[in-house]
Amino acid sequence: MATVTIQNIPDQLVAKLRARADSEHRTLEEEMVQLMNRAIADAPSKADKQEERLKLNAERQADAWSRLAGRWISNLSVEEEIEQIFSARTQGREIRL
Repeated sequence: MATVTIQNIPDQLVAKLRARADSEHRTLEEEMVQLMNRAIADAPSKADKQEERLKLNAERQADAWSRLAGRWISNLSVEEEIEQIFSARTQGREIRL
């Protein structure tokens, strides 16, 4: 097992950790490992957060499209509708590569 040295821990924090370790019948080191394991297990990674955001966005878009389905009334053909949508789009900003 690896050994890690943590410096400059405030005395009050060490006292709280010792009290917590005593109440849990653990050594200070065991309590710190337990707390770190719990913190890592409970904290989602950036990738997990991004995946959840993408999933939520996709669900919102699917919901919006479902609400719109069957409500679009037009005398234009599909091709004409697409042409109108694309012609109404802005060019966007110029990007220098």
